[in-house]
Amino acid sequence: MPAAVGRPGRTRRQAEDALRFLAGAGHEDAVCDGATEYGSEAAAAVETLLGADPLVMPPGHIPKLPYWARPSVLPSVLMREGSVVLPESAVRHALTALALCRPGEPYAALPAIRAAYDPASLAGFGWELLQSWLLAGAPAADGWPLTVLGLIGDDDTARRLTPAILSWPGDGGHVRAAVGVEVLAALGRPATVIQLNTVVQRTKFRPLRKAAAEKLQDVADRLKITAEQLAGRLVPDFGIAADVHERTVTLAESLAQWQDLFLDYEIVQPFPQLGRETWQCFGNTAFISH
Repeated sequence: MPAAVGRPGRTRRQAEDALRFLAGAGHEDAVCDGATEYGSEAAAAVETLLGADPLVMPPGHIPKLPYWARPSVLPSVLMREGSVVLPESAVRHALTALALCRPGEPYAALPAIRAAYDPASLAGFGWELLQSWLLAGAPAADGWPLTVLGLIGDDDTARRLTPAILSWPGDGGHVRAAVGVEVLAALGRPATVIQLNTVVQRTKFRPLRKAAAEKLQDVADRLKITAEQLAGRLVPDFGIAADVHERTVTLAESLAQWQDLFLDYEIVQPFPQLGRETWQCFGNTAFISH
């Protein structure tokens, strides 16, 4: 309670959010009664807090959008209904709301944005915003384009972000890579499990590997995935179900799919000799991407 009426800052914002949550859960009377124990001024401040709309309460500082975050340099955003393209003025307001989001402290307007905008369009917009930030030199003072991906991203965001996380430490971006792992965890989607495991398996940097492993377990716990289920998610099944009687996909059909996939790849060397029947449909060749 004292923190909610104390010095402005992150601690106060978190305390205010906690009181709003309790009041919204049906405990407003208990919150107000508790505030009276700290004096009439505290009680009046809490009553004002609970009666105000978070969307109309002015934040401590409204950020000025940098040149790389102008709507004119970013793709259009579609509404959820009717595929209506937002005007630049609405996009500018949305960008300001995203800039006001902090790790663990999303701005009050974010739920309305996610409810109104097409999810895939919003996620793609966030990704292009990140690219614009990176092209501008990734200024640390304006790192919100990376962190907000955890709030507006999707499975495709997770897949695209993972290679960047793996490359950033080699370019001196250790902190950025660590934040990227936090973003993957914030997405909290089933696909995130695979991407975090990819970081664990492929990174050469021990601190990043440790952070990704911890977040991998956190996400698994949040999604209530058991150790056996987690292992199953991390092992590719090549489209073949565990119970072959429930699926019509045969081994030959699955290998044929892989053969079609590899048609656009370059032949470089023979496969290991693992049996003529096994590799027959592959032409006994190995492939790498162009």
